[in-house]
Amino acid sequence: MYTREINGKLCEFNFGLGFVRDIDKQKLVDGDDKQKHKMGLTYAIAGLMDCDFEKLIDCLVIGSKYAPGETLSREEIEKWMDSEGFDLEKECEDLVDFFGKCSFTRKKTEDLKQAVSRDREIKEAQYQGQLAAAKAGTS
Repeated sequence: MYTREINGKLCEFNFGLGFVRDIDKQKLVDGDDKQKHKMGLTYAIAGLMDCDFEKLIDCLVIGSKYAPGETLSREEIEKWMDSEGFDLEKECEDLVDFFGKCSFTRKKTEDLKQAVSRDREIKEAQYQGQLAAAKAGTS
């Protein structure tokens, strides 16, 4: 169970099967097979990796829905996020790390982290190649 102190109360979040079903419904993408594919979890994790506050809010609202206790509203979460000392980067990183440990989100999280890492390596190699070409052209 993921927990956070929000507006003075300890809140729990469940990122299990119900969460994945709900978040996946948020983004439908047309596939090559002419079918609609549920991609909400992928977009949510990618958004968290980019520190998208809307994706953080979506995840926390839906995650609270499946945890014991009351469901948090968007307004309650936004109030917490607007409070002094809130660190968006840390909260997003913590949630991505937690997703990397959950049964229903681990694989997608690992796949996205690997894709981002590969993309960075490719961009770095391209940059180094351009740099070497520029140096060779000026000698």
